[in-house]
Amino acid sequence: MLLTISQSASAQESAAAGGLCQDEAVLLSKAQRRAEKLDTTLNQIKAVMAGEQHRDFALSDVIDVLDSDLTAAEESMRSWPESLACGELRADYTAARGNVEANLVELEVLQQNYWVALPEVARQGLRDILGAFQTLRESFSTSSAMSRGTPADGALENSLAELDKLRSAYATLLPTLDADISSAEIQTWLNRWREAVALVASLEAREDTLEQLSPQSQFDLQNHFKLLALTAGKVAIVFNRIRAHLWTEHRKDFLKVLPRLEDRAQMLGDEALAMKNGVHWLYLNTLAGQFSTQHREDALLWRILLGIEYLLGLGAFAVLALVANRSQTMGEAWQQRFALHSRGNRNRIQIVRLTSGLPRWLPWIIGWFGLDLLEQILIDNKLFLLLPILPLAKLFVLYGFLRLCGVWFLQRMTELAGVYLQDEQQKAIWRGASNATLIVLLPLFTEVVYDLIIGPSLTLRLLDIVSLVTLLIAFGVLLKPWETEFVKALEYFLPERLNATCERIFRGFRFLILAPLSAPLLVLMTLLSFLHKLFVHFDWYRRLMARSFLLRSTVQEGIADKVSDEKAFNDYQQWFRTSENRETPFIRNELADRLQKHISDWLAERSEENTLLLYGERGAGKTSSLLRVASQGADADIALIHVDVPAKTNTKAQLAALLEPLLGVSLADGPSELVRSDEDRPTTVVMIDNAQNLFLRSVGGLAGWEFLLTLTRSRLRNVFWVVSIDSQSWAYLANVFGRYHQFNILLQCPRWSQGDIRSLILSRNQLSGYKITYDQILLSTRGPEAGSLRNAEQLYFSLLWDACKGCPGLALELWLSSLVVRPGAVNVGLPEETNAAALERLGEDRFFVYAALLIHENLSTTELVESTAIPESQVRSALRKGFELGFIRRSVDRRYRIEPMWYYPITRLLARKNLLHE
Repeated sequence: MLLTISQSASAQESAAAGGLCQDEAVLLSKAQRRAEKLDTTLNQIKAVMAGEQHRDFALSDVIDVLDSDLTAAEESMRSWPESLACGELRADYTAARGNVEANLVELEVLQQNYWVALPEVARQGLRDILGAFQTLRESFSTSSAMSRGTPADGALENSLAELDKLRSAYATLLPTLDADISSAEIQTWLNRWREAVALVASLEAREDTLEQLSPQSQFDLQNHFKLLALTAGKVAIVFNRIRAHLWTEHRKDFLKVLPRLEDRAQMLGDEALAMKNGVHWLYLNTLAGQFSTQHREDALLWRILLGIEYLLGLGAFAVLALVANRSQTMGEAWQQRFALHSRGNRNRIQIVRLTSGLPRWLPWIIGWFGLDLLEQILIDNKLFLLLPILPLAKLFVLYGFLRLCGVWFLQRMTELAGVYLQDEQQKAIWRGASNATLIVLLPLFTEVVYDLIIGPSLTLRLLDIVSLVTLLIAFGVLLKPWETEFVKALEYFLPERLNATCERIFRGFRFLILAPLSAPLLVLMTLLSFLHKLFVHFDWYRRLMARSFLLRSTVQEGIADKVSDEKAFNDYQQWFRTSENRETPFIRNELADRLQKHISDWLAERSEENTLLLYGERGAGKTSSLLRVASQGADADIALIHVDVPAKTNTKAQLAALLEPLLGVSLADGPSELVRSDEDRPTTVVMIDNAQNLFLRSVGGLAGWEFLLTLTRSRLRNVFWVVSIDSQSWAYLANVFGRYHQFNILLQCPRWSQGDIRSLILSRNQLSGYKITYDQILLSTRGPEAGSLRNAEQLYFSLLWDACKGCPGLALELWLSSLVVRPGAVNVGLPEETNAAALERLGEDRFFVYAALLIHENLSTTELVESTAIPESQVRSALRKGFELGFIRRSVDRRYRIEPMWYYPITRLLARKNLLHE
């Protein structure tokens, strides 16, 4: 019994051990197959790199292996057990696993040497060489069968052996392409490149090798020799790319292998031969599809299809030329339509000016980028024979572009010289630009072709020098007929004391030498002058120009010592001050139009919003816009009420007393009577001006403003409220009551444009009858604009507009500050500048006083004490200091205000100290 049980247990153990060994045998088999596959792959790659032939391994597969990611294989290896439990299989498994690990390490080394560490040009070269050899090997089996036993057989074998040597040399040299490549290694690469170039020319089927073959076999064999030459050409191109890479990245070491003049001359000859072979390879590559053709009928059909493809390619060039040619007409039509639709839009008008010359350049721009697209299309469709047309076409585009540049330069140059061009002179400019451009393109053509076929090289470097010299010669040819104009244009940018020297130097034969050398400087200065005239219509550029001029003119020359005639100044300034006796012109701007639109929408019942707040700085045009809208609505069937709030109307009773006579109802009990009378009331627009006088920043000082809000929030169908207030006052009230909860519509006064400011001042000056002259500091002293009133006027109003920040009231003050007035004439200098440096040294308590003046716009001494809670003595001290520095003004009713010209400096200072609300 016990014996039976023991035998049964032994049987079970044996069965379990047998099952385990059976499972581990599967893993062993997998490891052995993996090791065998890796070993075969490594041997095949090494053989391919050594130049040997392997019928069972595609050369293109080498790239797949070298470019593969070994991470997954290494991760899989980590999941394998270190050893097997089955003793019979343990040794074999350990050996197989070790072989896999060793093969993976060796494959990783091969990847590093032949792929990962190489530059892209070397990896692409390896792809091209192996791909070309794969195609050649497929064709070689057929050709060797046809020529076996004939002299052609030996010729094919010898040629293929030479190519294999080059392929093997390429693979052997690949690991040397790193950052530390030596001059000796560069010399080896150059030797292989020369061998590849020399081999291409020798690959032809000689007549004595074809005598024993049939005519069909001779024809096919010749095609195979051409395919062999095509492969050799591809190998030569790959070696040439490496040479170009070495020339670009390691030029210093490259030149060390060419120490003598003879060596460099030989290099030029080799590059010329490479250039010839490159052109020949393009031809062979175009006919490559014919080489594998076995029958003449197929070859004829192939030629027909190839001809159709090339006709389509040529048609693409024609279509591109047609589109580019018509783009100018289309661009001009679009420009005209855009200009027509841009009337009245200041920003669009500036864009129209900026793009006015674009249609002339459009065909050449489209042609250039169109050729880039066409190049990719030709490469994708393998129409290589058309590729040399691309650089020629680009040269034609470059010809048109450079000719336009030459015409532009001559026209700008003659403009700077003050010459008005007649029709014959315009034609002469175009002829001269055409001739000069042709001179420039002669070396460029050779340079482009060399760059296309052999790339960066010693020849290309010499051609760069030739192109530069030719460019200078072209400048001389272009400028010689315009010698006088060139000198005058150059004098425009030079100090006046150099005029005589400039005229003496640029004369006779010296002009042909010196003019091209100085032409780049004149081109740069002409371009800057052109850009100045182009951007002068943009506000940002005017501001930049004005500030740049002020930096150069820190002292007002001459006008500072002049004093105005007092009687004449008093008479003149009345046209620029608010006066009921003199009517001044209204300059239409967008503020009045926007205000009128909101009222019109309410009147036409397109909007139910009946409360509008108009806010802006003092002098921004609030009152004049209200009066303008009121005068326009006087003829309509509506009642217009304009209320100028006196200072200070900051209680409910005061505001009610002000409005009751105008509205015809009692407001003692609030807006109830106003609401009851609304149904019988005619359509009414109530304009409340200077609403900053309705509050005082003190306890109980907001009652007047709160009562106004009570009135405007009443449900009225026939009353439209327009409230005008200072921007700093509104910023304070918006923080107290909420910005968007008080009025339905908020309308901020926009800044006036420079053109509007100019019209404002010149229209009032015209009414005064005074003649305007400009101080010498504003007059240009060089070039055709010397003494130009228009240039001086443009410069002055750029300065004025930048200083006033688009505020018309401040612009009027600055205009008066920059004048010297004589009977019947005013002399205009630079606008007066305010120096705010002294404000920084004032005490902090004084800043609270000045902030209160800005927030309320105007205050009396008592109101200043009440709103700031500062002792009266300190308030008076702050006011006195303001009088001394000149930034506080006191009116006849003993109310204090900030001087307009000091408004922005003080606002910036107090905002920086967080004493203002915006």
